[in-house]
Amino acid sequence: MPTVVAGNRIFTTRVGAVRPSAARNRVGTGPAPDLPTAGTGFATAGAILQRYDQGRSGLEEAVLELFHGGISPAHAEIAARRLFGPTAGLAELAARAHDLRRGITAWLDRPLARGQTCVFLQAVTITRKSAPGQPETEVQAAVGVDPHGGIEVLGIASSSSGNWDGLLGGLRRRGLPGVELFVGDSGPGVWSAARTHFPHARYQVCLARLEELMLYKVPAAQVHVVVDAFVALRGAASAGEARAVIAALRPKLHESFAAAALLDEAGDHLFTHLAWPAAQQAHLRDASFLKKPLGHLRTRVRLLGPGLDDEALVLLLAARLRQTWPAETHRRFKALVRPEV
Repeated sequence: MPTVVAGNRIFTTRVGAVRPSAARNRVGTGPAPDLPTAGTGFATAGAILQRYDQGRSGLEEAVLELFHGGISPAHAEIAARRLFGPTAGLAELAARAHDLRRGITAWLDRPLARGQTCVFLQAVTITRKSAPGQPETEVQAAVGVDPHGGIEVLGIASSSSGNWDGLLGGLRRRGLPGVELFVGDSGPGVWSAARTHFPHARYQVCLARLEELMLYKVPAAQVHVVVDAFVALRGAASAGEARAVIAALRPKLHESFAAAALLDEAGDHLFTHLAWPAAQQAHLRDASFLKKPLGHLRTRVRLLGPGLDDEALVLLLAARLRQTWPAETHRRFKALVRPEV
């Protein structure tokens, strides 16, 4: 086999020549140098910049994390120079963070004039064990799909009690004219809030979330029973078939009262999606596509520590969702475009 050319780093393999390359940052200058890290329990400026350099987070997220993440002033100043130039400092970082806060707040308070075919509701619970007074916060998101198939982040809110009235009431106050279907968690608090603020909307329990919760409740010997039942439920072509699947599942849950209670709590909301055309049903029974961006928020909290307040959590999630879904039609929901539009 030919020898390796060290200068050009070209390797000859059976399928041809290969030139390995190191990861490059956003400005194309190669891997970012290591930065000093903050103390134990605090955010690492180097880790934040590394994610930004690799394209795994946007500039908005990086600025907010550096400003709200408990970074030492010396490390935050080094990071600011890396982001904005050698003359930047803490003042530049603070000014940009305040501008982002105003911009995101205005975006979250913008008027909503278009009716939505479907609004997906999802929440992530943030546990901050070392935070005094309020160790848990639920960060909630509402993402809508209009009759043209366009996806839009409608609202984000935080709640310490798991109450959805704040988010859904805010959508109504901002002028959202109507919603045909909500898709969200199985808890009665979600659909009771939806019914209060949008009385003509229907509600569909997220099957993926309900299945996940039930699998936590059943013993190992019954896991396959729950999985098989949800496969059959997703394949049901009518409400009658779906009811038959649920009726067959209930007796098998005699060893798990908690799982049976979740099933009873969901009721007929399990198969509301079957009232829509068959080509749209698969898109209307799950809100699990929101799990990844909301899970990203949980990983950032692990890095940034317990010092984040509720406002910072909302800002970070808003920055992530604005990057994930800009104001344009998303390919996933082309199946929800109405024929008449």
